[in-house]
Amino acid sequence: MTLNAEVLESLGQIATQIAKAASVTEEISRAAREQAVGVSQINESISQMNGITQQVAANAEESASAATELESQAHVLHDAVAQFTLDTTASGRGATPTRGRSVSRAAKATRTVAVRSSRHEVGADAFNDDLAAIF
Repeated sequence: MTLNAEVLESLGQIATQIAKAASVTEEISRAAREQAVGVSQINESISQMNGITQQVAANAEESASAATELESQAHVLHDAVAQFTLDTTASGRGATPTRGRSVSRAAKATRTVAVRSSRHEVGADAFNDDLAAIF
């Protein structure tokens, strides 16, 4: 073989090896892009989960606050209703409350509180105003 032929054969082998290296590099690049897309999707999912977690925490705090307020109002209502005692011997027509108040007024107060609670108007001032107006 001549020197030219050997050089051409060596250059051909080098070109083949360069093509193989370029192919492997392209595969690595494609895989890296796919991984980047996957990591981006994971980050987006984690961000959404974080937002939902914060929303759930805020809802739990609001529910706890509402429960505390409702408990307070229940105590006020209990104390208001505890003032009534029934006299079952009065005039044979059933029970009548003492102090001249009617049981229907207490029931009306309970309904008013329930309606206000369902409308989220559960302030202690509104509750006390309702009781004062009824009694």
